[in-house]
Amino acid sequence: MKRAVAGVVSSLCCIAAVVLWFHMSDREDAARAKEAAAGPGQATQVLQPPSVTPSETTAAPKAGEGTPATGEREKRPPEFSRPEDRGEDLSALPVPDLVKRLAESRDTAELRKAAKALGDKGLAGELALSDTEKAAVHDVVVRYLSQSGSKDSNERTEARQQVERLWHTSAPALLEKVDSSEPGVAELAIKSLILMRNEAIVNALIEKAQKAQNPRSKGMALFALSMMTEQRESLIPGRTCMGEAQSKALFGRLIKPVLEANPRPAE
Repeated sequence: MKRAVAGVVSSLCCIAAVVLWFHMSDREDAARAKEAAAGPGQATQVLQPPSVTPSETTAAPKAGEGTPATGEREKRPPEFSRPEDRGEDLSALPVPDLVKRLAESRDTAELRKAAKALGDKGLAGELALSDTEKAAVHDVVVRYLSQSGSKDSNERTEARQQVERLWHTSAPALLEKVDSSEPGVAELAIKSLILMRNEAIVNALIEKAQKAQNPRSKGMALFALSMMTEQRESLIPGRTCMGEAQSKALFGRLIKPVLEANPRPAE
């Protein structure tokens, strides 16, 4: 009995940690969204801070070194790297070729284009993946999720944006990792599912909660469901969250009964 209680307490602590991480990281998400909206196409950016020399750190020029206009360098805006603007257009490639490039390429532009093309085809109802292709995409998404723990903010953002490019094509792996023991992985999975929510995703989360074998897995699925009216913004053009009215209707019809049947334990 004591072991069971300890297990429940440990599970609730893990859920609380993910919830805290979830809300704290929204600040970074908002900053990244502003950066992505700063340039044309809202494409993924890699910020290149301007190099600083000793002369640039001087508050004002010394006498004889020129006027302030010539002695001080102008502040340079951030440079946005948009490698998806170069190279070939992949949108017309067959699905097997797109999956192959997504799984095997090491070129950033090609990876972005392949992910976007697959996501676009999925949204258009033109995507039918074989079991082998599904497995390949799954492995790629799991790899992106693992990057959520990177110390490099650009790497974390790139991973998130690749998931958003793939959109519903990434959903099976996201659903699988909702209850990951790694808070960053669970957070990215849940936030991505909230962003790209539809009835199929909601039903899959309900099924996951109902079939959960431990309190933690069930709690994580229920937490994700409880957030399905939150409005989130994608960093990728053409990827939009379900609207407020439709979200509320979906919540009332499918999610509310499940949450009422599974109330959160008193803290």
